[in-house]
Amino acid sequence: MLKKNKIQIFLSIVIVLSISLSPASILCETSCERAEELFQKSLRQTSFSDEKSILREAVSLCPQHAGAWNNLGTIYEKEGKLKKAENAYRLANEHNPELGIPLAGLGDMAMDQGRYQEAIKWYQAFLTFLASEKQKGDPQNLGIYEEEYQAKYDQANLKLKILKDSMTGVVSREIITRGLKPISL
Repeated sequence: MLKKNKIQIFLSIVIVLSISLSPASILCETSCERAEELFQKSLRQTSFSDEKSILREAVSLCPQHAGAWNNLGTIYEKEGKLKKAENAYRLANEHNPELGIPLAGLGDMAMDQGRYQEAIKWYQAFLTFLASEKQKGDPQNLGIYEEEYQAKYDQANLKLKILKDSMTGVVSREIITRGLKPISL
């Protein structure tokens, strides 16, 4: 019985090793390495069309390359292709939730499409990510975006409040006076 178990264990190890060393897994690793090279090359491009082309090739080689998806989302956003941008940001976030940067893009997409509650969620997640980055010494130098995204978060909250208040027929004094400035004579 003991000898039979040892044989089964040995065969299991052989199968696992053969799968992990299979041409498909090696090809996938090589494809993702090539995708990373392309991603790095895209960062040096001065033309959006060249950068976009390179990033599309990178994600076709390695569909889980979060950085390439995020940067592709930024390009689509600048082109006004909001659905494609949102999809790219979602894929970036799904493939690497620790990246954090796609959260800002997802917030911007939701805000641009009037989905304020969703924008608030994404902006809050991005601000939480920035706070954790600050605790690490801001290694990605993203702290420069904190003020901008805090303002976007506040704006989304205000727009959601206005929307909710308008649905009930009540508009608060703070909403009416928010843009007024005192006149000094």
